[in-house]
Order: sequence, then C-alpha cells, then structure tokens
Amino acid sequence: MSGMIINDNIASMNAQYNLNRTQEALAKHINRLSSGYRVNSPADDPAGYAISQRMGGQVLSYNAAIRNANDGTHLLQTASGALMTDNTLLLKMRQ
Repeated sequence: MSGMIINDNIASMNAQYNLNRTQEALAKHINRLSSGYRVNSPADDPAGYAISQRMGGQVLSYNAAIRNANDGTHLLQTASGALMTDNTLLLKMRQ
C-alpha cells in the first residue's frame, strides 16, 4: 500500500509567523521612538490625535493672522514714510 506522506514543520511555521509579528512590532516602536511624537497616528491615541489635528489648524490660522498683522504694519510704515516726505516738502515750500 503506497500512501502519500506530507511532511510539514508546524514549529518552523509558527516561528516564522512569530518572527514576522515581532519584526512588525519592532518597526512600529522604532517609528514611535524616532519621531519624538507622543501620537504618530490615530491608532496610537484617537482622542489625542484629534486634539493635535485641531490645534495644528489653530496654529495655522494664528500664523496667518500674524502675517496679516505684519502686512498691515508694513503698509502703515510705508504710508507714514510717504506722509513724512510730504511734510518735508510742505515745510520746504513754506520757507
């Protein structure tokens, strides 16, 4: 009677599976450590991630407000310079 024999190595397959899981976990931890961030993705801390995204949006809008204020300051400085020039010319005309 000729039977078919299937050789498998379940222990080797389990070791391979566990090695892959360990490598994935190691890569994830290295990514967390190297980034320096507390929350790298929504999976780390969904609430913390949402808060950080909202705060990031606020920072962008504050930066835009600062740029607008600086532009206004520069405009006023230009207008002030023009008025000073006009004033100087008027004083010379008066003499």
